[in-house]
Amino acid sequence: PRRKTKTGIKAAIIREQGVNSDREMAYAMWLAGFDVKDVHMTDLISGREDLTGVNFIAFVGCFSNSDVLGSAKGWAGSFKFNEKAKQRGRIATNSYHQVTEPLYQRAVGRWLSYADKLEPFMAILEPHIHYFGYKDS
Repeated sequence: PRRKTKTGIKAAIIREQGVNSDREMAYAMWLAGFDVKDVHMTDLISGREDLTGVNFIAFVGCFSNSDVLGSAKGWAGSFKFNEKAKQRGRIATNSYHQVTEPLYQRAVGRWLSYADKLEPFMAILEPHIHYFGYKDS
């Protein structure tokens, strides 16, 4: 698909040394209608880049920081303990309350609304549904 104009819906892919799937994520987001920008952690931390006007953020994964055990904690610390981020304060977004609330039960069984669309795939999904303790009806 060729999209020649921007949609105005901005997405940022945050990446760190050694991550992968950033190009695949960018393409998937572009197909979904986002105008995608690539943001490296060093640019974000230094202030050369910011997330002003960004509507959606994706953190691509795997092998960040040389695939060291616990590297995700280091990556999170890059945000949590960054002085510029501290000075800016909390970023208010529509999803802030969602990502900070404890686990909830209101979504349990919500997938059943899509059961008719998933029917052709149930033979593949059933072992996973049972393994993770979901109810299939």
